[in-house]
Amino acid sequence: MYEHYPATLRVYAAIHDLIAQRRKGPTLREIGAEVFLSHTAVLPHLARLEAWGWIERDERSPRSIRLGPHAPQHPPVLIEPQTPPVP
Repeated sequence: MYEHYPATLRVYAAIHDLIAQRRKGPTLREIGAEVFLSHTAVLPHLARLEAWGWIERDERSPRSIRLGPHAPQHPPVLIEPQTPPVP
């Protein structure tokens, strides 16, 4: 199921890594910078991660994102599809 949402998995990996590095919740702009999305484009991915139980957050606080009760210990490994070589 989760493999159908590679951008959301990249957002989760960025959140996981930022929390591990900084010991505090990342802002939308920090997450966006990590995955090359605008801070507003990050929002639907956060909603999906919340629905999965992977993160929790308080929308009124900028650094309230934290790992949720169903968050994987390690971010999923993303395997990018192979493109055939150009002749």
